[in-house]
Amino acid sequence: MGHPTPVKLSLMEGYSRWAKSYNTTWNTLIATEEVYSLDLLNSVEGMTALDAGAGTGRFALKLARRGWQVTAIEPNPAMQAIAQRAAACENIHIDFVSSSLEDEVPVESAAFDLVVCALTLCHVANLRGAVSEFFRIMAPGAHLLITDVHPDFVSCGMPTQFVEDGITYHLPNEPHTRDDYLQAVTGAGLTLSAVRDVPGCEVPGEFETEFMRKNFGSVNFALIVLARK
Repeated sequence: MGHPTPVKLSLMEGYSRWAKSYNTTWNTLIATEEVYSLDLLNSVEGMTALDAGAGTGRFALKLARRGWQVTAIEPNPAMQAIAQRAAACENIHIDFVSSSLEDEVPVESAAFDLVVCALTLCHVANLRGAVSEFFRIMAPGAHLLITDVHPDFVSCGMPTQFVEDGITYHLPNEPHTRDDYLQAVTGAGLTLSAVRDVPGCEVPGEFETEFMRKNFGSVNFALIVLARK
């Protein structure tokens, strides 16, 4: 008996369904991305940060705990509600904004010392437009951290997905290439500080899975970009 055919969902339906288990189910991509991303963020200084596509508040909460003044933008009400509850439980102040990155970001220009956009731009059709908005809202000298599932991994037939009750759900990904990301960043006027392509064989040991090792050891798995204005 074969595996059941994955069910395709829209972004809104998919993340609304995934929200309740997003923080409790194992995610090798998140675990890998955080190791490299947090290392880069250790060298970034500032006071104000924007988490663009904040989801359940993963980076927003981490930054707020470190003393940053954080604004978190997220279009999905179910995901945002989890982030808000987490912030309230820790008595952490975060300014939450409901907005899509397909639109103009509803914040002031030159307002942030750091913009983080984690595992989100793979779902944003207007990649250049989104990064241009990041540039607008970044203060002089500010940093931009972009992380995403690597386009090479998506090209291997591995879209954003999750499993619930034995059913695999696929969410839509935009056909961005690695060059699309880098050209969007430099085209907006930002200077690249670091670009990291993390292949499956470089997933940190404690997060390594047999599936990744056997099937995607030589395939780029995560893309991490740090740039400065």
